Amino acid sequence: MLMNKLLFAIIFVFLLFSGCTNTTESYDNSGLEEAEKNKALISVKEIFETFPSPVETAKSISEANVKFNQNILNPVNNVPYYESSKSLVLNLGVYCADLSYASFYEQNQLVSSYLTAIKAIAGNLGIMQIMDERDILKIEDNILNQDSLRVLIEEVFLSSGKYLNEDNRPEMAILVQVGAWIEGMYIAMQLATQSVEINKELVERIAEQRASLNLIVNALANYADYAVVNDVYKDMLKLQKIYKKTTVTNKTIALNEQSENNNDKVFISPEIFIDLFQEINKIRNSYTQ
Repeated sequence: MLMNKLLFAIIFVFLLFSGCTNTTESYDNSGLEEAEKNKALISVKEIFETFPSPVETAKSISEANVKFNQNILNPVNNVPYYESSKSLVLNLGVYCADLSYASFYEQNQLVSSYLTAIKAIAGNLGIMQIMDERDILKIEDNILNQDSLRVLIEEVFLSSGKYLNEDNRPEMAILVQVGAWIEGMYIAMQLATQSVEINKELVERIAEQRASLNLIVNALANYADYAVVNDVYKDMLKLQKIYKKTTVTNKTIALNEQSENNNDKVFISPEIFIDLFQEINKIRNSYTQ
């Protein structure tokens, strides 16, 4: 009898401590998950604060002295075809890039058209807070004032990312940035090759985007398990694999992707450029069609 009581007491104590341990572990895991979530949210915020905006990309394109080409833009009449949340956020970024590009070439009618497209997509995403009627009127009133117009365009783009991030949709915020980046790259590549002579200045700008792509990949990695992000993450990894074939002047930086920045000199061979051109065309068209 004594042995049975002793055995019962041992089992009871074991279960008691086992239960306490499990509770503690559950609490600790919850804390770790919350910390990881906060870290991911901060990474999205940093992307929008440090990453080149569509306006900055459009400016670098215009400075390369290439002719405006409306045919390479994503037509605004594609808006009704974007129904999934993934296609909506990607093309919100795409249209922000197209709008910025049109503004630098003072294509006022196009600016108005793309503004309407962005408004429609924002409405479908439930983020009309980023752009009310006052914003639209301000942009329309400043169409002839290019500097003010670009500031307003940048505010709309940054607000979309901020709102989605704070609305607990950080993965969507990143995809807006991806859409804008891929469209900027697509425009730059199309313009670089639209004449017999390749535009070397644009090729240099394209090569320098190696660092920006690394930032995108790192941010997307936090949400790679999300169905809406997974395919896009794989697309960016394919591009990153091609970019890794380029040569960076600082060998230490070349070995450490985390240390790269947009000031590093990146050399791209014609063969690598062709690979990038083909892959970016493929990715961009899959997002806009």
